[in-house]
Amino acid sequence: MTGWLERALFARRRVTLAAFAVLSIAMALSAFQLRIDAGFTKLAPLQHPYMKTFLDHREEFGGADRIVLALIARDGEMFTPEYLDALRNATDAVFFLPGVDRTQVFSILTPNVRFVEVVEDGIAGGNVLPSDFVPDEAGFQRLRENIVKAGLVGRLVANDLSGAIVAARLQEFHPDTGERLDYVEVAHELERIREQTLEAADGMLDVHIIGFAKAVGDIADGAGTVAAFFAVAFLVAALLVLAYTRSVSATVALLGCSLLAVVWQLGLLSLLGYGIDPLSVLVPFLIFAIGVSHGVQVVGATHEASTTGVAALDAAKAGFRRLLRPGTAALASDAAGFGTIALIQVQAIQEVSVAAGLGVATIVLTNLGLLPILLSFARKPPRPPRALPHAVRSVLVRAAHRKPAAAIICAWAGLVLLGATYAVDVRIGDEQRGVPELRPDSVYNRDADVVGERFDIGVDVLTVIAETAAEGCIEFETMRTLDDFE
Repeated sequence: MTGWLERALFARRRVTLAAFAVLSIAMALSAFQLRIDAGFTKLAPLQHPYMKTFLDHREEFGGADRIVLALIARDGEMFTPEYLDALRNATDAVFFLPGVDRTQVFSILTPNVRFVEVVEDGIAGGNVLPSDFVPDEAGFQRLRENIVKAGLVGRLVANDLSGAIVAARLQEFHPDTGERLDYVEVAHELERIREQTLEAADGMLDVHIIGFAKAVGDIADGAGTVAAFFAVAFLVAALLVLAYTRSVSATVALLGCSLLAVVWQLGLLSLLGYGIDPLSVLVPFLIFAIGVSHGVQVVGATHEASTTGVAALDAAKAGFRRLLRPGTAALASDAAGFGTIALIQVQAIQEVSVAAGLGVATIVLTNLGLLPILLSFARKPPRPPRALPHAVRSVLVRAAHRKPAAAIICAWAGLVLLGATYAVDVRIGDEQRGVPELRPDSVYNRDADVVGERFDIGVDVLTVIAETAAEGCIEFETMRTLDDFE
């Protein structure tokens, strides 16, 4: 098998290079079609009984994908005509956002937010904002009383009455077309609402926005920063590889093949109908690192073969024969490891498994197949150092003596015990407000801090659903049981 592959790749090297070039162009064009594909349910274990209950009743009670806009008056006084105008405009803007379930938009101005009270004649109720509301002192006093009666303090109104919330639920899929909601577009629309509200308020209030859609949008907007980090990582890798190979052509070939593996990975994802989740943008870094690691081995094997005095073509063939089986086995084990991740019944994690598996498969083609062919054209083979520097070797030799080795083992054992001691304190989940994918001082996390301090709720809501027999909601015993449970 190895001999057949060697003859197929090296017999007509230029034809092979042309085939790789055509495929690479096609993959690059496909990669440009890759789009951000985020989803609220992609991050949840849908096979869990809690999630099955959520999915069964999502149409009746609304989803859990919420967005929250908090308008906070800078002077601490929300009961002014100007503040109510700003809140009304923000509520209307949220109502017409793409993907919003318009039956699930809530603020103190919407008709679905009501109060109920017991009076002498029985039970009375009405909208928190009365239909005959007049923005004068008496009207605002009445509005304040209705807010308290409805129990909205801490929920839709700040605990210190300095601001109010506009809350809405999003539909992950369009009810007519079935297309997934573009969370990045929603995030940009939310920012537009923020800008318009701040401009109209003229310094009177602050706007804070939280929710899954906003977090996804901010993470996607940070993709430019990720690209900059990738460029820095590429430059550092180039310098290290150049220092190792001491050959510019070998460095360019090695890094080019590793980068090509990333391009092929993204192109294949697009061809297979996948998008890229903002929370998995680091997978291309991983593929690039694995590609560089295997590429260095190919360069080293080619150099070792060239020390016998053979031509570059023969050295490349020898390196190919030497590394094809062990390299493929190593990459296959990597792919198997990523495949086990797919056993976790969370779609976002399964898509990470697919992306990483595809990336490892492309490394087999680019670094074990294409790279030896490129090295076969080199006029001068790469010249990696044959041994570690003398100073490094002398330190390692001294560390192997009895006393230094015993000290190293004791230090290692101490670190293991220290790690085991603190391992029990590791917590699962988020330990602070906001999202850990963004910096603590990011706009989103600062908004989350404000909402958490001023209100008693955020975007994470626990909903308990009670199922009864048909028409159970009009039976006294059933309702009394539910009342006791509450």
